[in-house]
Amino acid sequence: MTPRVATEPLAGGRADPAGRGGAGPLMLAVLVAAYVLSFVDRSIINLLVVPIKQEFALSDVRMSFLQGLSFALLLSLSAIPIGRLVDTVQRTRLLVLGVLVWSVATAACGIATSYWQLLGCRIFVGIGEAVLLPAAYSLIGDAFPARRQGIASGLFTLGAYVGSGAALVTGAVALRLLPAAADVPVIGLRHGWQLLFLALLFPGVFIAALLKLVAEPVRRSPQRSTTLNDALRWFPSRLIVLAPVWLTMTFAGLSVYALLAWAPTFFQRHFGVPATQIGYPLGMIVMGAGIAGTITAGLVGDRVARDHASQRLLLFAAGTLLAIPCFIAALSAAGPSRALALLAPAIFFLTMGIGCGPALVQQITPPHMRGLVHAVAGLMISGIGLGFGPTAVALLTDHVFQDESRVGVALSITLTVACLTASACALLAVRPYERLRERQGGDYFLV
Repeated sequence: MTPRVATEPLAGGRADPAGRGGAGPLMLAVLVAAYVLSFVDRSIINLLVVPIKQEFALSDVRMSFLQGLSFALLLSLSAIPIGRLVDTVQRTRLLVLGVLVWSVATAACGIATSYWQLLGCRIFVGIGEAVLLPAAYSLIGDAFPARRQGIASGLFTLGAYVGSGAALVTGAVALRLLPAAADVPVIGLRHGWQLLFLALLFPGVFIAALLKLVAEPVRRSPQRSTTLNDALRWFPSRLIVLAPVWLTMTFAGLSVYALLAWAPTFFQRHFGVPATQIGYPLGMIVMGAGIAGTITAGLVGDRVARDHASQRLLLFAAGTLLAIPCFIAALSAAGPSRALALLAPAIFFLTMGIGCGPALVQQITPPHMRGLVHAVAGLMISGIGLGFGPTAVALLTDHVFQDESRVGVALSITLTVACLTASACALLAVRPYERLRERQGGDYFLV
């Protein structure tokens, strides 16, 4: 007889088993809010490229380190130990700590007086955010039934696009409203872009308080720690499936991070549209197309996977391929309005593909391994996708073209290569995925 898990009591002294009584949707709503905030905090810098470059006299490459590589470095290195913690300790408390760490670090960006101080603050933002994905997907896996994993994971994933878009929208509005400079008590005189970082501390504290009220669902696996030996025994048998799935998610993520990092700057350099004007329409497109693509992935993915689990991989491949011509057309458009209009279907198709990724990983991961497996996925997506996506574009502008105004061409090349690679990896994973399903049987491969 399999023992039930004794989860730590929380919020009134009890755990909520599998999201009964509406706790699952409530938990998901708070997790989505946390994910939105994480992307606002990490993405707000993309709207501030021009003033930060001017303040610290930076090249595109050094700026890209702030956008991606430095942020991703510690996020990636801390992913595995944090994933182990997710599988063994109370996940909601771990999330509260993570939110507070990244929020304080984001606010600290507003008091940095040198490039290296700003770089250090971004690293700590990455450390705090490393908690979110493995903990959230582990909670979702326990709070929702198998037939709802796709839509639940998809709804959580859309927080990335809401957050990325919200960073552009709220950032543009805030830059209009905030003074060019202000004297902050204790801190001293700060520029408007620095005030924006400081203001982000307050929503972080609010989200952390909400997370303390969330009841943690009962774990669906026997109560035991995931040891190193467990992982070493389990991973080799799944690696032929996990590796291409992880790579698919990684290169699709690389394209998203490259686009989000440099799209605002593309409109400023190529069309002369200032940050305060491009932030709102670009942010709304990122949110609208990202939400539509992610929800489509959840609904369509759950439907097609009923008969063939690998159909999600084909949906992923189709989405990344269809995004390529849209990106190329948008980045070579004659005017900003046409470019924005063409970015909408590009982002829709790409996010439709990416939205299939979490459910794919859930399907081949037993509950007691989800924190670790999602942490490894996060390591690859952050280390390669976030770490090198923005930098790949900057290397092309600084060292290949030696012309900052050709950021659109650099983006087109980066996005095309990344999407083609993601699609190829998804197709390579189809047959191993089906073979594993036939060998294990059932809806989810939990043995």
